[in-house]
Amino acid sequence: MDEVFQFLLENRSGYLATVDENGKPHVRVVGLNCIEEGKLYYALATTKGMYAQIKQNPNVEIAASLPNFSKVVRVWGKACIDESLETKQKMFENSPALKGLYQSPENPIFAAMYIQPEGARIWSFTEDRTINL
Repeated sequence: MDEVFQFLLENRSGYLATVDENGKPHVRVVGLNCIEEGKLYYALATTKGMYAQIKQNPNVEIAASLPNFSKVVRVWGKACIDESLETKQKMFENSPALKGLYQSPENPIFAAMYIQPEGARIWSFTEDRTINL
């Protein structure tokens, strides 16, 4: 997974897929904040559908690519909401832009979410492989 994590750190914008209450998929752009202990951390707002969807069904998949789409990495697993203030403070340190959105880690609208990977797929014009955890 080291190769996958390095790729995601170099290509932080990705597309996160969740499932709504009617079983319909929803995809949106998200930005990777950090990777800690093999978990992928993202910021989200408790007022958004993504938050409710993850609470209801934690199965998610993230996809990121090179700008020219010559390499794509997909990671699937379970998403969890991390309520700890320590995690939220660390995310604020990693991304000063969060201050403009949420003002403070204590803001109840700000949530930290991580994905615990269960597997990944690396695709390019020359390779296509799956990593199962």
